[in-house]
Amino acid sequence: MVADDGNPPLRAQHPEVPAEHAILGVEGARAYIARGLGADRALLTETLGFTEIAEGEYRLQGDERHFHWGYDGSAVRGLQGAGTVHHIAWHSPDADHVSWRQRAAEAGMHVTPVIDRDYFNAIYFRQPQGVLFEIATTSPGFAVDEDPEHLGEQLRLPTQHERLRPQLEQLLTPLSKPRTAVRS
Repeated sequence: MVADDGNPPLRAQHPEVPAEHAILGVEGARAYIARGLGADRALLTETLGFTEIAEGEYRLQGDERHFHWGYDGSAVRGLQGAGTVHHIAWHSPDADHVSWRQRAAEAGMHVTPVIDRDYFNAIYFRQPQGVLFEIATTSPGFAVDEDPEHLGEQLRLPTQHERLRPQLEQLLTPLSKPRTAVRS
């Protein structure tokens, strides 16, 4: 449960989704770490613009909303597997993306070159506790290769994963098309 600390209400609206089932927004995220709560304090506060609100607890203030980022200590280093999150992605306006790469590099992060993911551009770096951060652009968006009215009705893959289509089509469970059923 997240305490109300001033974020304005944010409710996704769609005529086919009842209001009580709508996404209410993301208030924050937490990561388990095995080393130093403050190891990335300078990266978060000086480079990425967060405000430290307590040890291992940060807040990023946007124009209209804010986001909380925090850590929980762990005696062991986490392993990637089912039920875990691979990375956390942050948004960058297209025009600012290259400067974010430069800022992260100047802060000592080993930053990837800008990578074209077909639907957005992205840079990646591991912060000092080992969490993988991604900074991604908005453009060109997920409607670049299909009609927005039919998003999600077919399996779409970025170019670098197209070679995996035969395996993915065998492994993935087909989903019903609730929008199609409602229109009938």
